[in-house]
Parts: sequence; C-alpha cells; structure tokens
Amino acid sequence: MLGMHRQKQYLVKYQGLAHAHNHWVAEAQLLIDTPLLIANYNHKNQDVRWISDWTVPHRLLKKRSLLFSKLHGQDAGDNNKCLFEWLVKWKGLGYEYATWELGNANFLNSQHGESLIKNFNIRREKAKWRIGKNHRGPLVKLSELSAGGSLITDSNLLNNVNKLRECWLKCQNTAVFEDQDRIMKMVLFVLSLSDVRCPVLIVTTSSSLPQWEAEFTRWAPSIDVVVYSGSKDSRRRIKSLEFYDEGGVMMLQVLLSSLEAVIEISGPRQIIRAKIPK
Repeated sequence: MLGMHRQKQYLVKYQGLAHAHNHWVAEAQLLIDTPLLIANYNHKNQDVRWISDWTVPHRLLKKRSLLFSKLHGQDAGDNNKCLFEWLVKWKGLGYEYATWELGNANFLNSQHGESLIKNFNIRREKAKWRIGKNHRGPLVKLSELSAGGSLITDSNLLNNVNKLRECWLKCQNTAVFEDQDRIMKMVLFVLSLSDVRCPVLIVTTSSSLPQWEAEFTRWAPSIDVVVYSGSKDSRRRIKSLEFYDEGGVMMLQVLLSSLEAVIEISGPRQIIRAKIPK
C-alpha cells in the first residue's frame, strides 16, 4: 500500500518485569528513550536467546493482598478491582526469576491460570489435612490404583508396588535402578502413600530430574512435586517458598533432587531407597 514503509522493531524485556510483559518497540522510539540500549545490542551483533515458554506461568508460589492508592484519595485506574497479586514461577525459568503479578492478569484468568490457582489452594488444604496422619497402619495390598485418570489393574505392576509398600512399612532399605518402567512404579508407590505426612525425597541424577517430573505429572498430578535444582540462589528460594506455608505447615509431598543439591537440605525428610522386585 502507498504511504506504508517498514520500520525496524526490537522485542524489549523490561527490568524487574516478567517476559510476559515483553513487547515490540520501534527502533526510532528506542533511540529516543534508551539509545545506549540500542548501542549495546548492536555492539554484541547477535540476538539474545529467548523462549516463548518463559511467558507461560508454571506454578503459583504465594498470594498477597493489595492496598491501592485510591484508599488514600488517589485513582488506582483499572486495577481498583484487583484485590491481590500472585508470585508466579515461569515455565523454563528458575525460582530466582519469579515475579509478582496482578490477580486480574490475562494469563491468570485463562483456563491454565485458573488451574494453577486451584492447585495452589489444594496444596495448602492438603498440607493442613495431613497434619497428624504420619502413622504407619497395617499393610493393605492394593488390587487397583487410580493414577493419571486411569485405573491401574495390572497384577504385575501392582505386585511391585505392594512389595515396595511392604519394604517401606518394615523400614527396609533397598535400591532403585532407573528406567522408564521403574520410575513409573516408584511414582505409583508414592501415590499410594499420598496421605502420609512426611515428605518424600527422591535422589537421582540431574539429567533425570525432568523425566521424573514428567512421570509424576502424567501419573500423579495430585501429588505436590518440587524439583530442587538450579543455582544456589534458586535453591534457597525453593526452600523459603515451597517447604512450608506461612503458618509453618510442611507443604512438600515429593522433593526431586540431585545428589549434589540434596546435601544442603535440612529439616524433616524421608529418603526413599527402593529395590524394584523382578
């Protein structure tokens, strides 16, 4: 079309804001507002690595109420209908990149966002419910087990899970040799102990952590699983945000960790070392 011309734009990440707030800005505007930023970008002569998943909320960590300036006679704009904000962990990014976001943000009012809010509330309710349930009752052999929206009735699989439950009840130490099938058996075993108060610590290699997390998501989405990894600052934030709620109630059900990181963990814990029967 006549009168139209191409204009160079840059995708801008703003300091202190999540990637969900990135947007394209015309070069002409950036040269006026932040010419040094353009100079630094051109000096590096390469695009900064960016992944779209970084704009997707992965987990809600905390919730806090807001007190807007309108209460002091000032206008709070469209935000005067928002009474709280969430501390959001973003997909693919460590806990050190978590940001506070308004509760009326589009990505929190989506179906995915509503699911995260529901999971946040369930985690805290389950943590309170598990108080006082840290006893080991008699062994009950499972003939079926609901997992991942399916009913598990495979006798061989359930036999292995029952043997693991027996070892756990007798406090017998055993060992796990990892592969996909055995990880699934361990996930089902942990699922069968979901009403036990003590958190479960699973130690594996750093490279296997994503696989373990994926199997828990697939077969036991109701279990609260936290991956203890990342930088030292990230692990410190995990301990402060995920281990206990504001009232000091233990929230953890399963903590996935590498051997290197687990040395730092202190406080109540239960290490699973289980041998999968052949």
